[in-house]
Amino acid sequence: MATGTQTAGRNRHADAYRMPLPGFEGCDTDSFDYEGYLAHLARYRFACGLLKATDAVADIGCGSGFGCRMMADYAARVCGLDHDPEAIRYCMTAYSAPNVQFGLVHSDDLGLGVEGCDVAVMFDVLQHVTRQTGEVAVARVKNGLASRGMLVLSTPRMTPEGFERRRVDKGHIYEYTPEEIHGLLTKYFRRVGLFCQAGGTIAIAAPELAEDLIAVCTK
Repeated sequence: MATGTQTAGRNRHADAYRMPLPGFEGCDTDSFDYEGYLAHLARYRFACGLLKATDAVADIGCGSGFGCRMMADYAARVCGLDHDPEAIRYCMTAYSAPNVQFGLVHSDDLGLGVEGCDVAVMFDVLQHVTRQTGEVAVARVKNGLASRGMLVLSTPRMTPEGFERRRVDKGHIYEYTPEEIHGLLTKYFRRVGLFCQAGGTIAIAAPELAEDLIAVCTK
């Protein structure tokens, strides 16, 4: 049984997470996915550590845009791309900066808009499209990136029970095993490094232990 001190400590942490979070101000805090948010935050922090001050970065599927604003502190310029007009309007209001811009891209054009960029980030996108569409997007990114450009990608690790749950709850269409995502990416990129994520932790570890897979791919 938890002591009063332990309970109070947990409540303080819960209250801290209920403070307005970037990109989610005004949301229903009782139903908010804090663990998912913190995992997403960890991915952007991971990406920031790979950037150079001279880089031009494209964020494919930028969502609310908070990741673009994070990366703008580490890169020369960042362009956030999304198919949702409402999301882009929010991005422009909440996360505009001199070196950040946002653009609307039709869902059929997934992977376009990165031309000349040094780095493309694509977090939690591939699971929402078919495998064929995902491969087309990866090929487009590779072709659009600058010489020696880099793609940083994340997607959930496929397990039968996990995919069925996320298919219903989150509308996932296709998820990848570590072998599948590595095989897809090595068709288009010269080097592919696979990392494993569990919660807010990203490391080189046994892929079978991962909740999500993160790939760093270079041309």
